[in-house]
Amino acid sequence: MPRIKYVDKKFSNDKLALIAKADFRASDMASQGYDMTVRQLYYWFVKQNLIPNKEESYKMVINLVRDARRAGLLDWNHIVDRTRGPKGPQHWPSVGSFMSAAANSYDVNWWKDQKNYVEVWVEKDTLIGIFMRACQPWKCPVLSCRGYVSDTEIWKSSQRLMRMAKTKKRVVIFQLSDHDPSGLDMTRDIRDRIEMFTDGCSKIEIRRIGLTMAQVEEVQAPPNPAKTTDSRYKQYAEQYGDESWELEALEPAYMADLIGSHIKKLVDKKEWAKSEAARDAGREKVYALAAQLDAADDVEEPPEEEED
Repeated sequence: MPRIKYVDKKFSNDKLALIAKADFRASDMASQGYDMTVRQLYYWFVKQNLIPNKEESYKMVINLVRDARRAGLLDWNHIVDRTRGPKGPQHWPSVGSFMSAAANSYDVNWWKDQKNYVEVWVEKDTLIGIFMRACQPWKCPVLSCRGYVSDTEIWKSSQRLMRMAKTKKRVVIFQLSDHDPSGLDMTRDIRDRIEMFTDGCSKIEIRRIGLTMAQVEEVQAPPNPAKTTDSRYKQYAEQYGDESWELEALEPAYMADLIGSHIKKLVDKKEWAKSEAARDAGREKVYALAAQLDAADDVEEPPEEEED
């Protein structure tokens, strides 16, 4: 585990205790296969009553994580920034090794013979990794809306959903966003614009499955002040008061279970089993081809004959 000390730094006993808690939490998440953001760590601290829920505390956690990692007290891989990172080409030692890796990527269209077609739309790009993992077992596409979806993206999505609807499928979008003035309005906005771009297609449904007040109460999510500068604040405050809640307050496992439970209800198990068999058969063919290519690479070429 990369705990690399770059600087010498002394921490107060209170800060050392928080760092130990952060290390425990991040290591536990890593053991479950999840990394985490500073924002998620902050909400965990708040739920554990370790720090007050206010902006100054969040800034403190940002600085604490930075200093602790530089001092070699936290693993650099456990806490991530999901919004940045270089993109580049991949490299392979042989054609056979490439084909073996490709075999693991070979898949079929699991929803082709299902009566329903499902996508999951999430407000925040910072949660896309968690949602992709949650949807992977169900071969379900995930769209990061990044707030209000751009007209370009929602038009493109509407055309894709219309093509699915024309195959006589019921199309369902499970949508999740913060419980705040804009987050709640995003559901309406998505529904209205998809209806406009699909000429009111009745086979396309938008279902908001989070964040709801029932979920907030169930997990006792820590609140934030609702933004009074939001043009939708007045209407929101009349119904919910002056507090709001973020998706990051939910545990990754909770979100995965929430999404999986909704998707599972729309899956035909018999057709799913057929798709699994077709996927496995296709992968076996690719593995066989990879073995042939590796065997061909292992054959040594005869030495060239010397000229007289």
